[in-house]
Amino acid sequence: SRMQVVHGATAYVTPEFEGMHVSNSYIILRSREGANISTEFFAWLAKMPYMYHLAYLASHGVHIEKMTFKPKFYFKREVKIPPSVKEQREIVSILRTCEQEIETLRDEREALQCQKKGVMQKLLRGKIRVSTESISSQVEA
Repeated sequence: SRMQVVHGATAYVTPEFEGMHVSNSYIILRSREGANISTEFFAWLAKMPYMYHLAYLASHGVHIEKMTFKPKFYFKREVKIPPSVKEQREIVSILRTCEQEIETLRDEREALQCQKKGVMQKLLRGKIRVSTESISSQVEA
């Protein structure tokens, strides 16, 4: 949406949505035939703080909530990118792997927090007892 780009609201549309209808209130960007940029790489790049800043500079209005994005100003700026589409795709692959690993670690953390909560409940209700000997041996270690 022209009004939300300034807040970082951009998205990469995956190939299965090719040819779908989109409201006129949205800006659709396509790479030119033979362009030296991967659209998926651009989607990742667009999430960077510098690109948010460029979107802000390319937006006009009296208040942040009323600003409208103007693509013609956005595309006047130069941004350095890896020279080959192959390299851009490799970077995207690495970023995807990192994102999946982060998600896995978040899931593990959430499971451990639930486990901790359950153990604490059992301790507080007296269903599990801890001897002072086991606590003192752990403190000494």
